[in-house]
Amino acid sequence: MPRTVRKERNQVLFREVNERIADVAADLDAHAGLSPGPAYPFICECGKTGCREQVTVSLATYVSVTAQGDAFLVARGHERPSEEDVVWETDHFAVVRTRAAGLRLVRND
Repeated sequence: MPRTVRKERNQVLFREVNERIADVAADLDAHAGLSPGPAYPFICECGKTGCREQVTVSLATYVSVTAQGDAFLVARGHERPSEEDVVWETDHFAVVRTRAAGLRLVRND
């Protein structure tokens, strides 16, 4: 399997896991009446095989990142400048936009 395809599959898988985390976080926040809510650990969406880094952000931050289907939440240092652009970053994570043609993931709210 080509390396690019493997990375895209990993990004899709990590996004699916993070969407489930976001669903649980939304239920927890709603049940506890929390607004804006605490931070939750999401999986780095870098696409690197074997990456299990966690990125801790609020649900609102995660939702705003993933509202654009071509943006991904990654741990600092996991950016791939040859394949994506850094949209913004903090000391703990970066938001990257992929240049891969056709890789676009849409939230299922």
